[in-house]
Amino acid sequence: MRNRQAIEDAVYDAFPAMDMSEIERMDTDKLEWLLEVRQGKRKDPVAITDQKLGRPRKQKTGVVWSKIGAGYELRDGVLVYVEHWRTSNEAGDAVREYVTACGDRVSYDGRTVAASRLKHFLQTGEWVKRVPAPTRYRARVRTTGGLIHIGYFATREERDAAVFAYKLGIFPNGLK
Repeated sequence: MRNRQAIEDAVYDAFPAMDMSEIERMDTDKLEWLLEVRQGKRKDPVAITDQKLGRPRKQKTGVVWSKIGAGYELRDGVLVYVEHWRTSNEAGDAVREYVTACGDRVSYDGRTVAASRLKHFLQTGEWVKRVPAPTRYRARVRTTGGLIHIGYFATREERDAAVFAYKLGIFPNGLK
């Protein structure tokens, strides 16, 4: 058994980061325990918790995920990839849906295709090498001052209605 002064000096030499006033306030048993830890006779619980043991492990939550299905869909005219997952745990089952917007190219049936071609396929049911441009119908009216362009329309009926409205004096698109 050493005297108190010798133990304090040994702890101060072993742990230079500790302040001497802090060492003087400790019990003799605590000082002897610190020296035994430094000599390797005891394991230091603080050093064990300070060690980086790598990535923390995930705790088991009891939730089981299973993929129900996935596929491409058109939603509001936009091509999206939709996945359906079932989650089950002790509280019950739930189905979750994850929607991802598609880029310019997508993978479909093991091949990469343009998103516009897949969108056309989903709308019409036919594969094309190039998506046809939409047909536009041009509305013009002949006047004494020449031809007046009214606009482009998606159908013939819309075009004819615009020409008829112009002739009645209802000017679409702010024309005079």
